[in-house]
Amino acid sequence: MKGYNASKGRFFYGLKVHMVVTTDKEPVMVHISQGSIHDVTAGYQFMHHLPKESITIGDKGYVSSKLEAFLKQFEIVLSPIGRNNMQQENKEEYFTKRRIRKGVETAFSMITTKFGKVIKATTIGGFLTKLRLFITAYAINCFLKLSDDKKALLFN
Repeated sequence: MKGYNASKGRFFYGLKVHMVVTTDKEPVMVHISQGSIHDVTAGYQFMHHLPKESITIGDKGYVSSKLEAFLKQFEIVLSPIGRNNMQQENKEEYFTKRRIRKGVETAFSMITTKFGKVIKATTIGGFLTKLRLFITAYAINCFLKLSDDKKALLFN
């Protein structure tokens, strides 16, 4: 899992962070996998833990009729943005999904701006600990920005 990027002169760990966020960019669930794991494979491992009647919008990496059928058993709707070579849904629905999906990308960029240029870790365990702490700090920051009414709902 550890590699070397010669152009940047740095080592890296091949990991993917799969994150479910609300439309308000608040993290709901995070799953970290090896970089070689396909998004659909990772989806089987964490998406079924979402609340019933959830609607999930993923990028083109989550396009899978088998994953959609699997999640339907848990009353979860998977509605990924289709690939370019697929028949697209109507334009209004496509642009709505893109706008919502942008919230996920914004959440990722807000977390990565907190990283700094380099995460100094000597082991994969240390790197994962720092990664989890950055994501946790972002989640706490989102919680603190909520109104008191919304905070009360979370604890009821």
